[in-house]
Amino acid sequence: MPLIAEAEHGTFYGLMGQRSPTAQELKNLQDACEGDMNMMRHCRQCRADAVGMLGEDRGAEFTLEKVEAMEIDHEAALARRLAFREQARAELEARRARAHAVPTGAQVISLHRPPRKPAGRAVLMAVATKGSGLVNEHFGYAREFLIYEATESGAQMVGHRRTDKYCGGSETCGDGDSRIERIVRALDGCEVVLCARIGYEPWSRLEAAGIRPDAEHAMEPIEEAVMAVWREMLKAGKLQSAAPGERRA
Repeated sequence: MPLIAEAEHGTFYGLMGQRSPTAQELKNLQDACEGDMNMMRHCRQCRADAVGMLGEDRGAEFTLEKVEAMEIDHEAALARRLAFREQARAELEARRARAHAVPTGAQVISLHRPPRKPAGRAVLMAVATKGSGLVNEHFGYAREFLIYEATESGAQMVGHRRTDKYCGGSETCGDGDSRIERIVRALDGCEVVLCARIGYEPWSRLEAAGIRPDAEHAMEPIEEAVMAVWREMLKAGKLQSAAPGERRA
């Protein structure tokens, strides 16, 4: 979980001058701790009142006023919950039985093959989204980017990066250099930004920073769009060497 170390929040670390970890430092720590378990990477802060799905906050649909107005049949809800739990247990036991079953008369032969080298390296991509699992946000209006790691085995959400909107309105889009510079710093380590639309000026600034803008997959499911871009990079021979940041190091 990110350390809150900004002095304006009045926390101990902030007042003592301890800096917050960078997004890449946080990801490196999560990668080291993950092991054989999936790491919960989407949490923004500890929020016991959070409602929704990964990258999709639905808290507005369940305000106290709306909850108080709900009419709930608690006995029926409990019955559905117990039935679902029993169904899940039965499906789990069936999968375990199939995994360990050996056909009658079959001979089990263990083959030890040398590990295959992955087809290409991992790539971090930032996604501008309004929710619904789609690439559906304009770059200039994004306050947050979901970060996906694409590998040969698929796309996995590994975090999020908050930043200021590039556009503050029709007359203040991209005013000054500090706004795009903060966005570039927030996207450190990412090689691609997927969004619904993006203007020429931010496009140029991102490219100059080594980040490829991509608006070709607007309104597509995020995982499909991320993997499509990864396969394009693989076909172009861009995934055989180290990432740009690693080469600079």
